[in-house]
Amino acid sequence: MTVDATPRRRLLDAAAALLVERPMQEPTTRELCARAEVTAPSLYHHFGDKDGLLATVLQEAFDEYAARKRAALGSGDLLGDFAAGWEMHVRFGLDHPLLYPTLFAGIHAADSAAGAVTRHAAAELRRELDELELAGLLRVPVDEGVSVTLAASTGCVLQLLREGGDATGPVSALMREALMGRLFGTPDGPGEREAAVRALLAQQDGLADVLGAEEAGLMRKWLGRLAAGR
Repeated sequence: MTVDATPRRRLLDAAAALLVERPMQEPTTRELCARAEVTAPSLYHHFGDKDGLLATVLQEAFDEYAARKRAALGSGDLLGDFAAGWEMHVRFGLDHPLLYPTLFAGIHAADSAAGAVTRHAAAELRRELDELELAGLLRVPVDEGVSVTLAASTGCVLQLLREGGDATGPVSALMREALMGRLFGTPDGPGEREAAVRALLAQQDGLADVLGAEEAGLMRKWLGRLAAGR
């Protein structure tokens, strides 16, 4: 720990270090103050109480996670980015087993640190769904999409914390697929997409009457490439 850091910064660093060392055990006020080399009144002055300190630690972690997520999800494949974002959120929750339920499964005052984190999460999600709506991919109102996605992702993380599992396991994958089916009405995953394209190819009788021979030929060519996974 940096000796000349401010008491507030030392408390944040102490809390983050203790949570990494013992992710399933909440540090006590005494431990936090001892690690930060401050007195309890200093903690109360800067954060109100221990819960305020821990919530602020997670807010910093969430801000860092959100920045990484924005940098990683720019492939141009909006549905693929949504699926990858689900996995990143679940992994973030599993990496913070003590603090995640406090933030995402609790009710917080609007001006609290925990409330700021959940508002940030909802705002980031709304931005993603706004893009999907503009692309014509979202089948439900944005408000409903935000609520359903937050409910599903939070429920998934809490279930995995109780039962065990990881962000790429069957529980997470099935919940993600069910959610994407509800939001976008589209299969999730290359194999399922290719099957859907093949099913569409099987219904091409009379396509030339609607599009014309040249356009229908191009459509069959493109669908054939998609069905082959190219």
